[in-house]
Amino acid sequence: MTKGIQFEGSVVKENYPLTDGSIKMYENKYPLSIIKSGDIWTVQIDKIKMTDSSFGMYKKFYWNRISV
Repeated sequence: MTKGIQFEGSVVKENYPLTDGSIKMYENKYPLSIIKSGDIWTVQIDKIKMTDSSFGMYKKFYWNRISV
C-alpha cells in the first residue's frame, strides 16, 4: 500500500505577510523552542499531489494554488 504527498512551494521571509504571527503560534505550541535557538521556516505551498493505493488502485489527487 502506498500513501503519500509531494508538494512544491517557496520559502518566505520573516517579514512576509503570510508569516505574521506564525513564529508566536509555533512558540505557544512548543514553548521549549524559545530556549533552544534555531530558524523557523514558513513555506507557501503552490502545488500538492497525493497518492493513495489503499483501495487496490492508485488514485492521485492534485491541488494547485489559484493565482490572483
